[in-house]
Parts: sequence; C-alpha cells; structure tokens
Amino acid sequence: MSNELMNPGDKRNDHMVLPRSIVDLDQIVLKHNETNFTIRFSAFNFIHPEKNRYRYKLEGIDKEWIETSRSTGFASYSNLNPGHYVLKVYAGNEDNVWSPNPIEMHIIVNPPFWLSWWAIVIYIIAFVWLVRLFIKHRLKRKQDQLDQNARMLEAHKLHEIDQLKLKFFTNISHEFKTPLSLIISPLEMLLKDSSYPEQQTVLGVMCKNAQKLLTMVNDILDFRKLDQDKARLNISSGNIVEFVKEISTSFLSIAAEKSIKLTFTTNHQYIDTTFDKDKMYMVLSNLISNAFKYTKNKGHVDVRVDISEMVIDHQIDKKLSITVSDTGIGIAKEDLDHIFDRFFRIESNDTHGITGTGVGLHIVSEFVKMHAGTIEVDSELGKGTIFTVHLPMPKEGYSTNKQDVIYSGNEIEKYEENNVEKDKKTITEADRDVYTLLIIDDNEDFRLFLKDLFNRDYRILSARDGQYGYDLAVEHIPDIVLCDVMMPNVDGYEFCRKIKQDIRTSHIPVILLTAKCSDENQYQGMEAGADAYISKPFNIDILRVTLNNIARRQKQLQEKFRSRADISTTKPQIVSMDQKFMQKAITIVETNLERTDFLVEDLCREMAMSRVNFYKKILALTNKTPSEFIRFIRLKRAAELLEKSQMYIGEVAFLVGFNEPKYFRKYFKEEFGVTPNEYKKTVTHQSDS
Repeated sequence: MSNELMNPGDKRNDHMVLPRSIVDLDQIVLKHNETNFTIRFSAFNFIHPEKNRYRYKLEGIDKEWIETSRSTGFASYSNLNPGHYVLKVYAGNEDNVWSPNPIEMHIIVNPPFWLSWWAIVIYIIAFVWLVRLFIKHRLKRKQDQLDQNARMLEAHKLHEIDQLKLKFFTNISHEFKTPLSLIISPLEMLLKDSSYPEQQTVLGVMCKNAQKLLTMVNDILDFRKLDQDKARLNISSGNIVEFVKEISTSFLSIAAEKSIKLTFTTNHQYIDTTFDKDKMYMVLSNLISNAFKYTKNKGHVDVRVDISEMVIDHQIDKKLSITVSDTGIGIAKEDLDHIFDRFFRIESNDTHGITGTGVGLHIVSEFVKMHAGTIEVDSELGKGTIFTVHLPMPKEGYSTNKQDVIYSGNEIEKYEENNVEKDKKTITEADRDVYTLLIIDDNEDFRLFLKDLFNRDYRILSARDGQYGYDLAVEHIPDIVLCDVMMPNVDGYEFCRKIKQDIRTSHIPVILLTAKCSDENQYQGMEAGADAYISKPFNIDILRVTLNNIARRQKQLQEKFRSRADISTTKPQIVSMDQKFMQKAITIVETNLERTDFLVEDLCREMAMSRVNFYKKILALTNKTPSEFIRFIRLKRAAELLEKSQMYIGEVAFLVGFNEPKYFRKYFKEEFGVTPNEYKKTVTHQSDS
C-alpha cells in the first residue's frame, strides 16, 4: 500500500488494514486516503510455475479481463473512489486450463466524513433550508414592498385629509376674524365711554379675552402659512430695544397677578435694525408668555437685549441677542432637542393643568430662521429656562443704559395683604345669614367675572390655585366652594379630596366648574367628593340655581339638627365625618351637663380643635355659636327631664348645669316659646288625655 508492505496486524494512520492473513479474508476495508494499493496472487501449480497464467478484473473499475503470464500475478490500483469493489482472479496453466471459479476479494473504500451518508443528509437538509429561507426572503421582500406601498398610499390619504382639515380650520379662522372685529371694536368704544362705569370691569374682561381669541386665530393662520411655505417677511426698520421693551411692558398685568418680578435689561438705548414687526412680536410674546406660564408665584422673568461678538475667520461678527430667562420649572435635558418640534408638549406633574398646543415654539423657531437668525435654549429642572434669539446685527452705533425694573412684584403682595385683612374684617362683621362663596380658578378674568356675578348675594373669597384655595378654606370656612379642575400646583380633584378629608372643612359643599365634560371626568369629580359638576360654557341661571339649592340644603341640615337634636342623638348610625363630628360634640356636652363651669374652651380642648376652627365648623353645621350649642343641648335635656320625671324646675336647672333658675327660665322660654312650668303642664295634660 503506497509502496509499503502491509503484514497482518500492521497499522497505518491508526487503521489496521489486515486484521489477519489475507488468505483468511474475503473483504478489505480501506479509508478514502488508502486507495493506492497492489495485491499479489499465485496459483497452486508447481509444475512449470513460470508458465502459469492469470486473468483478473476489478468490478466497478475494469470493463475487460486483464491477463498476465508471470509466475506470481499482481493487480495495482490507485485513486479509487469511495465504493464497493470486487476483485476476481482466474488461474490457468500452460495447457490453457483455467480454474472453474475465480477467487474473490471484496474491497470497500469508505468515503471521507464530508461525503458520508449523514453528511449528505445534512447537506440536503441545509440546502432545503436555504431554499426555504430564500423563498421566504423573497416573499417577505414582496410583502414589505406591498406594505410600504400601502403605507405610502395611506400616508398620502392622511396627508390629503390633514390638508383638508387645515384648509377647513384656516377658512373657519378667516371667518372668525370678521365677527371678532365686530366684537372688539364696539367693546373698545364702550370702554372709552364713561356712561357705563359699573360695567367697565366686565367690558374689560370681554375685550381682553376677545383679543386672546383673535391672537389664537392669527396663530392658526401663521401656522398654515408656514406649513405651505407661504410666509413672507415684511421688513421695516426701527429701534429694536424700544420694541422689545413695549412688548415686555404689556405683561405687567400677568406679573401683578402672579407676584412675579419682571425686569428689562439692556446696555443700549437704541439699536436700529431691520425686522418684521408682526413676526418678531409673535416671537417675543410667545417666549415671554411661556416664561410667565411656567414660572411659579414670586418668581423672576428677565428680558434682555444685548450685542454679542464672535470671531469668525479673523473677523469680529456681531449678533443682536434677545434673551428671555425665568426661574420656572425648567426643561429636562432629554426634551431640549424636541422643544421646537411641531405639536411637542412636555407632560409631567409640574405641567399638569397648564394649557398649550405645542405650536408656539415651533412658530417662534421658524420666524427666527426667516430672519436668518438662530434660537438657543438652556434649561435646568427646578431652576429655570433661558431662551436666546440671535439675529444679524447692523453696523450702526448704539448707546448704553442700565437695567429697568418694569415690575418688582412687591405691590401685589401689599395689595393681597390688604385684601386678606379686608376679607377677614368683612367676614367677621357681616351678618351671619349671608353665605360665603370661595371661587378658585387660575384665570384672573374668570375669577373677576364670577365675583361681579355673585357679589350681591354672597361674600366672595377668591384663590388662584387649589393649594391657596385650600388654605383659604381652612382659614375662613366658606359656605360653598366654586372650583375649576385644571389648575397648577393642586388641581380641582385633589383640592376636593383634601377638603373632604379634613374634619374642619368636610361639611363644605364643592361645585366643580370645568371645560372637561366627559362621563369619565364627571365620574372622577364625583368620586373626589364634589357635590355638583357643571361644564363650561355654563348657563348663568343654572349655576345660580345650583348655588341657591346647595345653600338651601345647608340651611335645611341646620334646621334638621335644631329640630331633632336631643339626648337620643347618642345612638344614631354615623354615616359621614360631619355626623361623627356632631356625635362627638353632643356626647362631650352630655357627659358634662351637670358641670356649671363647662365652657367653650373645655369643649374645644376635648374636640382637639382650636376655638376659631371649632367656632366656624359648628356655626356652619348648626348655625349656632359654640356657647349657643352647649346651651341648646342643656335645654333639650331639661325638656326631656321635665317630660319624663317628677323633678322640680330648680332641680332640673341644676342637673343640666344652670346655677340660677331665673336664667334657666329665660333661655328655656327663648328656645321653646314657653316657660318650664307651662311646658311641664302641657306635657302632663297631653299624657293624661
């Protein structure tokens, strides 16, 4: 094998070719790399062996028999393919006599492992899998192409629908402008007319909100122009410093309302430049309005106009910089990249209740780009936000100036303090039969409108958010609360829960007044404990009737207590915090009936409440002061004793805590309309009959 003699038992590459003598074998198994071999054979004819003849054939390779005339024959083969071969050999002598049957040797050449049957099975499986994968890939590509075409078609249809919607809104907005103009112009005329001084406040609210509506209509039109690339600059020249200052000054009322310090800072009295006044007004008013919107009370908003210098290609490049900074809630870093995207709004607990569409800053960014400028934003959560607009700077000169404090925020604090003191005085001195109405809404105009609407029928308290409203409710214990839902800090739902869970204010009815009118919102409001839920826009008569009904129901509850409160009130089932409060107060008074020195201070201490809070609570529930409440319970017990016992008038008076019978007779007659003797005679006569 490969010119190497193989003996039985020899190994080649760890493979034993001949386990025993080849004479005893009828089969040889070879590896795929052992196909170069020679097999020798000889006949058992020893008479003239040199004349022996042989005929051999390897079936599977040789087609014809091969003869040889040597004394010892051999057959050599090389490079056999894997398979099963049979070597057949005939032997003959000099007389041409051949052996009747050939000897046979089976030669099996095993294939390499990569051509074995299991490898071929794997190849077939892999091929089938690849074919399947290829077909699946082709089908997926086809399906993806169909899906993409469908999406493109759907997107095209949606785009067409959006365009139709925008066109519709644009047309409607155009139609709004004429009626709004016809509303605003007469209102301005009425405001200038001194014939209606008592209506100036309401007319001012109407005119201000009509202007807001007109501004929103203009925003829609500007947005549509930007969307269609039809917006064009109407350039004019002017003093940008004075222009920015005028816009900042227009926010004085908002600064006063929220006690926010508003400053205008610049080092230049004038900077003459060219700009589109309408579009720059939109830019600045949006930025300043957002600053006030997201800045809490007693914060600071600063508007700055300056000139920045940068070195570009060894030349100084000047830019006009307009900066609007605030100390508001700030913007998260992950939202800064999207702040100028169309319809993008930040949703968080801090922005809950703050209205917006997500269009304003997008319009600001586009208008700044139209002026060949840039806008930057820098913000940190909890510390504030800075918007900076950079515009190309002309080469004209400029002058210096110092910071101008437009509004410091101190005046409003004094104003609010005076108002609070005035309210306290009014509530203390006012007649007890006039109900107190607490109005809570973050819109100053709406609060002012409701004040004018109900100031003839109620004492009015007002608050700008839920937290401030809750503090006022605890301090003044109003009779009714009229509250908005969407407010910063504490919304209407949370306010309602807080006031209903506080024993000091749990009896106060709450009416939620909001633009959210879905069943889910109404359910949420009623679940929070609201007594009524009225949707905006509302009918004034319905609101007035609702308030009157609630006030009448409160009065009926007071009369119900007055008519039914007696000693048996220690046993009814308690179904509310107010009933639990009343039950506890009655029980404490009953326990101390015989004590002539049991005073209001003792009752407040047992109730774990301050005298002021207890006074307001018991007055709201019973329409009686604490001392009147104690005396009322004493007299009800006295009436029962007179009815069910044989005790004398003086004994009854001492048992219910009266030192002097004459005072007992006086208060008894005031309460029941008859003297104790007359009352006892009447009861005795009724029992005898």
